Amino acid sequence: MVEELTMVNTAVSQGYDNNPYWPGVSLQAGQQEGNRVESYQVTFDAGGKTYSYTPEGATDFSQFEPGSEWLLTVNNFGNIVEMQRK
Repeated sequence: MVEELTMVNTAVSQGYDNNPYWPGVSLQAGQQEGNRVESYQVTFDAGGKTYSYTPEGATDFSQFEPGSEWLLTVNNFGNIVEMQRK
């Protein structure tokens, strides 16, 4: 007999600061936690336009403190190609 695991629920946490955390998970009998996946996004507001950057992980994300100022180089497609903290 082969037991098959199926996804029952997904737990998600979101925030707008530099304090990422994993959401709480409540498991029922016979359930197990699946793989954890993390993603981060930084949004810059520059002159009425917004630009997004996806850090590679928590360490990269932690340098973008709310309210910090950055110099961005943006290409013709609106993508950030370089950034430097002011």
